[in-house]
Amino acid sequence: MGFKLSDRDKKLLLLLLIVGIIAGSVKLFTNFSDAVTENEQEYKELKEEYNDLVVKNARKQIMIEDTEMAKTLYQATVDSFNTSLSQEQTLVFLGMVEKNTGVWLKQVGFSEVSTVYKFGDITSTNPSSLGQKVYSSDYMGISTSMILAYECTYDDLKNVLTYLEENGRKATISNITFSYSESTDIVTGTMQMTLYAITGSDREVKDVIINDVAVGTDNVFASDTFISSGIDNSYREKIINDYDLYMIMNQAGSDMSTMAVGMANDPSNEAAVSTDTDGVADVTLRVTGSAGEYKVSYKIGSNVYPAENFNDGATLVCGETLDMLIISKPRVDKNDATLANVTIINESDMPLNIAVINDDKESPRVNIQKTEGNVIFYNE
Repeated sequence: MGFKLSDRDKKLLLLLLIVGIIAGSVKLFTNFSDAVTENEQEYKELKEEYNDLVVKNARKQIMIEDTEMAKTLYQATVDSFNTSLSQEQTLVFLGMVEKNTGVWLKQVGFSEVSTVYKFGDITSTNPSSLGQKVYSSDYMGISTSMILAYECTYDDLKNVLTYLEENGRKATISNITFSYSESTDIVTGTMQMTLYAITGSDREVKDVIINDVAVGTDNVFASDTFISSGIDNSYREKIINDYDLYMIMNQAGSDMSTMAVGMANDPSNEAAVSTDTDGVADVTLRVTGSAGEYKVSYKIGSNVYPAENFNDGATLVCGETLDMLIISKPRVDKNDATLANVTIINESDMPLNIAVINDDKESPRVNIQKTEGNVIFYNE
């Protein structure tokens, strides 16, 4: 028996088919519409990112140059700090303050070195790395404070503050007191000085080499750099207290070089030449220049300064006079054979004033073999 649909059933099936087609179309349209909306949003975001990258790419070279400049400035800033704060370094620095300003630092009170800053503790604000450290570093900022009792003229006090600002290697004055005596024109008081440094595994701590120190004193309570008012000081004593060039002689086996020549205004001894030779060495020093612009070159044996353009010399900063101090030591015994055959050449427009102190009276270590130009010796 065959199955036959009625007209009514056919119409019902047709209606169901139409409803299904419409429902499917609506569903398909919704899916396509959502996909289009999502694609449009993604396109918008990619377009914005693309435009941003286009702008950044146009500034790529500028950003590279700015980054390199920032790295250079950062490194220069870090390099402007000392790498440590030993008492030896501090004493050398204070000695240069005295020598270059005229102040007498009568008393120094040291404190412990403390950590004031840790590098690498900065966290990111970038959403992709929020809260993470921006960089890692073992650098540490350290400081130490000291109380200095000083004595100087008013002009020298201003020189001290200027010197600290220009040459202090991150030295600050946080507190200062002063008392002025009109009758002597002397200022006395105290100042609290703080020194800063940056330590790190790749920041080499340099040894302190002190060549420029006179040996011995008539009075352990007297200053080597400050002469109190009212004292009639000879020019020889003036050279001892304020000189531009120096030469040091020591016996072999001491903890210092047997011979050294250098400039006074050189706390790190970068311009010094020295030798540990136990015997005879030839020393030559030459000064040239005029009208406030002077140059110097010197050598001990084959050790020369400057290493480049030796014949032209290096810049020599001096005041209204040109002075040199030669510091020697009496011989220990007959086996102490250190001797310097010294040649002094002055081709400048100023006299070169030289004082020799503490040399052995019977067998001098310093043998002035030859002089040229205007060279004046102030002997004992």
